[in-house]
Amino acid sequence: MDRLKKGIHDYRRDVFPQQKELLERLAKEGQKPHTLVIACSDSRVRVTEWTGADPGEFFVIRNAGNIVPPWDSVEHSGVTASIEYAIRVLPIENVIIAGHSHCGAITAVLKPEQMANMPSVRKWLDHAQNARTRAEQKFPDSDDTRKLRKTIAENVLLQVENLKTFPCVQEKVAAGTIKIFPWVVEFETGNVWEYDTATEKWGVLE
Repeated sequence: MDRLKKGIHDYRRDVFPQQKELLERLAKEGQKPHTLVIACSDSRVRVTEWTGADPGEFFVIRNAGNIVPPWDSVEHSGVTASIEYAIRVLPIENVIIAGHSHCGAITAVLKPEQMANMPSVRKWLDHAQNARTRAEQKFPDSDDTRKLRKTIAENVLLQVENLKTFPCVQEKVAAGTIKIFPWVVEFETGNVWEYDTATEKWGVLE
């Protein structure tokens, strides 16, 4: 905790002065983020650092497994409410659903015994079970490492499908005012993989 407190001091001294004008403007005018990011809660995933985004550019939702419950599957979900608010109220033009390498949530989907004493986690990760099924069907001979990697990618695509069940998202997609980007971040390499819907292939962003 002492190191974190020192970090606050260093931020106030070294970083805040450079952003003071921007932050004062954001306080006065309110937030107007252009991109909604739905990412995993994993402590290794540094959302804004991937892109160098400034304060006010991203509206970020984080949860175990970067999951989007389908619109009709939950009532008053915090994730559902945050998505609806972002799409209805904020000037969102892009949505990034970002999975990441070595995801503990998807590892638990593949090894459900890890959730034996975590019923809430198990229930939440039911929303990712179809990703495991799809990965096993597409890549039946994968070893554990490749199976995890493929399931992480399939989970991102599954959550994109779930996002598209939201009426507010459907309206924006139909109007052509919003774009959705499936990403997988390899934090150990710095690479970000994006799924190309035209070719149905993943490629590293350059």
